[in-house]
Amino acid sequence: MSDKKYIIKIEGQEIDIPEEVGALEDADLKRALTPMFPGAANSKIERAEKDGTVTITVVKLAGAKGNGRKSKKGGGFAALLSCKSRRNPTVEFYLELHGQELGELDPYQLISVSSDIDKALEAGHRQFEQMLAAHARLRRTVPQEGMAFVPLGF
Repeated sequence: MSDKKYIIKIEGQEIDIPEEVGALEDADLKRALTPMFPGAANSKIERAEKDGTVTITVVKLAGAKGNGRKSKKGGGFAALLSCKSRRNPTVEFYLELHGQELGELDPYQLISVSSDIDKALEAGHRQFEQMLAAHARLRRTVPQEGMAFVPLGF
């Protein structure tokens, strides 16, 4: 443990932080800050040390409005609407088999599709784990004000 003091400057605030946070790589620091400061995700990190104090300045960079990604269809909801089905691959495979009206599969048919079943189960489990991780991230987020002003007419 060193005797250095760590300060982060972000959105007009100066915050004392522990050394283990200040020593994080830039990408990890951005991930740690983003739940409280969404602009940190698209920022530049500048570090300066003077008199035993390390100052980490987070400089927000200009980005696209909306979801932060540019899309030929306009981003946001248009991008979501253009996505292919996100149904669990296990369900997709079941519906595909059901659509073929195979009825009850005999052992030889089961063997012929067993690798496809394994792949669908693995992909379905992977998607389920991703969904759980996304849900956990959403539950940890802090609500943010949408606007700093009241639009005319409201």
